[in-house]
Amino acid sequence: MKKTTVLLGAGAMIPFGGPTTQELTRLLLSNSICKKEFAPIFARTKKIGNFEFLLSSLEILLDWKLANEGYESYPANQYLLLEPKYSYQFDSVKELWEIYSEAINEIIERIKEYDYYTPPFPDKLDALADFLIYKKQFNNLKIYSLNYDRLIPQIASKRGLVFYEGYNDLEYEYDLNKFNTYPYTFFNLHGSIYTNYGSDGIITVFETPIELEHHYIIQGGNPGENKIFLPIIAGYSKSQRVMSEPFNLGIAAFMNDCNTCNRIVIVGYSFGDPYINSILKKFIRFDSTEIIIVDFFQGEQFDEKLRAIPYKGFGIGGASFIGDGSLLYLDKNPQIKLYIKGFEQYMIDILQK
Repeated sequence: MKKTTVLLGAGAMIPFGGPTTQELTRLLLSNSICKKEFAPIFARTKKIGNFEFLLSSLEILLDWKLANEGYESYPANQYLLLEPKYSYQFDSVKELWEIYSEAINEIIERIKEYDYYTPPFPDKLDALADFLIYKKQFNNLKIYSLNYDRLIPQIASKRGLVFYEGYNDLEYEYDLNKFNTYPYTFFNLHGSIYTNYGSDGIITVFETPIELEHHYIIQGGNPGENKIFLPIIAGYSKSQRVMSEPFNLGIAAFMNDCNTCNRIVIVGYSFGDPYINSILKKFIRFDSTEIIIVDFFQGEQFDEKLRAIPYKGFGIGGASFIGDGSLLYLDKNPQIKLYIKGFEQYMIDILQK
């Protein structure tokens, strides 16, 4: 049976009510960070348009505060965009933690709107369910998401299609053999709003979303280095966090499935994560794997946008249209196909074939 590996970026969930990167950035700027007394730190980030940069800056401050309760000056780190006229004093780690956790929880609340509560586009969810069931007829389907939701396994279960997600009785198993043998698997590579770290140190998955309340400590990437556990991975030390438990389980399975699949479908991914790009570049068997990149382009600026796509390691170069113009071959890598009408239309086209 042919194996299909699917990687879902932020753009994959937009048709179903998911937020864009720009929306999450505006959310944090308007509701959380900009209301705080150290808002000038983030003044320039409005031009960057990336919520992960905001969280990175907060986490650097928090890590630094945890390491040195008695600091008296701002840190020598240009990444924080601090200027000499700004000097911030916090009475305790608790104060900064409350600011940081508020920002994380605002993202969690936004994900709930389309993932846990009544979805805004039920007709589109029906199309998604139809797509998954259609694939069930002939594919070994491995889905990996860079988003924080469980929309796909929840929708699939309503049609009788159960995905193995790396845990049993809500506790992670760390069993790669199950990922290899189960025909339908799903994993949140960057965590989800359902991931919980208990006071006993056991990481589990809840049936309802979890708000970030306590700062439990996990090991960092270096000896003696500590990090605060987060249910979702974003911002600073991202590459370290994906190798912590339980996320390293998903990364290991993703590497294997990229290396052993017959087809890989990459949906709505901006190719902005270097470690994901490295896996795609090094583990995909380019000589024998069909690669389909699903994105959305329209209007007169299509050629300009196509040239600007940062498909790291894929050597996009020029492209040649196929058929009705919805699919392109990449001239430098003809085994790679670029679908330009978005995930929603891609599902419809697949179902109609």
